[in-house]
Amino acid sequence: MTMKPRSIVLTMLICASIFVLIGIPIQANPSNETLTLHDIDVAGTKQSYYLYLPSNPKGAVLIIPSYIANHEELLDGNKWGEPDQSMENSPIVKAAREHQLALVFAQGANNDWYSPYNGEKKVLACLNDANITLKLSSDSWFIYGFSMGGAGALTISISHPKLFSGLYIGDGVMNFTNQFIIDSVTDLSGWTTPSEFFLDANPYRNIEVFRDKTVFLASGTNAGNLLSCDNFSQTLDLANIRHYYYRENDSHNVYLLFNSVNQTFDLFSHHLAGTLDQFYEGYTSPLKTKSTIPWGVNPIITAVIFLAIGWIAKKRRNRC
Repeated sequence: MTMKPRSIVLTMLICASIFVLIGIPIQANPSNETLTLHDIDVAGTKQSYYLYLPSNPKGAVLIIPSYIANHEELLDGNKWGEPDQSMENSPIVKAAREHQLALVFAQGANNDWYSPYNGEKKVLACLNDANITLKLSSDSWFIYGFSMGGAGALTISISHPKLFSGLYIGDGVMNFTNQFIIDSVTDLSGWTTPSEFFLDANPYRNIEVFRDKTVFLASGTNAGNLLSCDNFSQTLDLANIRHYYYRENDSHNVYLLFNSVNQTFDLFSHHLAGTLDQFYEGYTSPLKTKSTIPWGVNPIITAVIFLAIGWIAKKRRNRC
């Protein structure tokens, strides 16, 4: 038995529909949510940030940018300008939309997130400006950083222990005896000596800061960052400080961040709702890996579907 032309056309239409559904996510953009660019003055210097405002924000997340060019921008692209659709469709904004969290994307101050007199001052100025609109208490604010931004999220949490309820550290350097860290701080005017920096910002000397916070650690396969996250997680365990540690089979890039963002914002949402036990019950494995499907897989899936349909049609012909 041979397939009729009509059946072939119908099969092709069905496969094309499947491809579209797999490859193009359906967007739900309520008219009352916004993503806007803001410029503020910080000690005579222009500082920019994006504010994602959902319809009814339950909390807010300050996003600390990274240093390395290939993941400096947590949205799409490497330029600052009016938001476009690629930004609205970013995995971070999608996750925030799902969990009703406002986002403040601070523009980078390169590698100087550690200094309270430069990078830290700028990103906190973004938070304060955004909070004029949001009007949220510190109990509803979280901080989120990847790579050097993760280390920045760590040090800012230590410097301002009452400012955030929780934090995400994605593959951040936490070895504060590393000369790389001290070289990265371009403004040490706040400390008499570099050793003071280690005392003030070293997470191992300030471990109690994290006892009342919701902590999400994420690491990939980069040896130095993985060891750093492992050591910090073990230190939190020894201090009986509950946290979630996400391990990803990916290198030091934005896929690690994107693949863990849904779990991170889920954790933050449970914190706001007072249901953290439910989150930890749902994510029991400390080495849990959750990856997204790369876009390049979609044509492969469609090809497999076509081959499967052809194989079924051939089997049917052989029976006739």
